[in-house]
Amino acid sequence: MRSQVNVDPRIRAKLEEFMPHPVVIRVTDFTEEALKLFCDDLDRAIATGQPFVPVVIDSYGGGIYECMGMVERMRRCPVPVHTVVESKAMSAGAFLFGMGTQRYMARNAHLMIHDASQFLAGKAEELRAMAGQLSLLNKSMLRDLARHVGQPDDYFAKMIHDGHHAEVFL
Repeated sequence: MRSQVNVDPRIRAKLEEFMPHPVVIRVTDFTEEALKLFCDDLDRAIATGQPFVPVVIDSYGGGIYECMGMVERMRRCPVPVHTVVESKAMSAGAFLFGMGTQRYMARNAHLMIHDASQFLAGKAEELRAMAGQLSLLNKSMLRDLARHVGQPDDYFAKMIHDGHHAEVFL
């Protein structure tokens, strides 16, 4: 058992100015607020000078655009981003996991991928336009993921197709 020493928060803050703790980013959802926190945490991690940034994902998924924002921020990160799954990374979580520089997964953890989905409302023409955009996003995300992990462009699209476009657990 580790013993804890209570340190005055003002002293702790002063100490961290000189010896910052490594930052570990935790992602549990994909919302606009989660994207903002992710970017802020990534900036903090970069500022510490740590050699890589661990991103621990434990998520059932969420917003496609917020996930794309996190991935783009990871792509532009000047240090490697290592993604970790200890329990589950589903949907957007699986995509984020796959886009890490290095990827680590616990023995009993689960990944789930599927076609991109979105709740849509509107007039018929608007729905057709949004469905077309969703189809393009789906194709580009699956292609980017396949390329990133060293597979042919259609690797994950075929996997989903072969699974009858249902959820595919890896």
